Amino acid sequence: GGATPGEAGTAVSPDGTTAALVRWLRDRFDERVDDATTALVEARGAFPESEFTIEWQWACLTRHNTSGGAGLHCTPGAPRPEHVLADVVARRRILDAYGWAVRDVEHSTDAGDPRATALNLGRMLAYDDAVRCVGAAYADHPGYRQEWRP
Repeated sequence: GGATPGEAGTAVSPDGTTAALVRWLRDRFDERVDDATTALVEARGAFPESEFTIEWQWACLTRHNTSGGAGLHCTPGAPRPEHVLADVVARRRILDAYGWAVRDVEHSTDAGDPRATALNLGRMLAYDDAVRCVGAAYADHPGYRQEWRP
């Protein structure tokens, strides 16, 4: 298989940091999927073969380590796990679009097509801004770098 979109093209990244941001965001998205999936599994396990609909008044946000164990921190009004999963899908599509735009710049540059390169570069820069805006939502998360700000 080929490279995952968003991992290719570090050479043409506007300042060399967006590819690292994309990798970092993919890890954060994986964490969100794990937490949302765990919440769904736990809720369904609590009510096996129930005729009741699960209403999310408390939704799980993040994992916490407590005394060497793992637990879930739940907060009222937090997004439903299904919404978290749909949000991650949408955000991953933005990262993928950035990766494809980077690849298009590389291909048009390699082909010596300055007009296509200019068009593709403009599209890549727009997606670069979008990726940085997505990343800004995680600015208070450990590991977020200030140079990733939009």
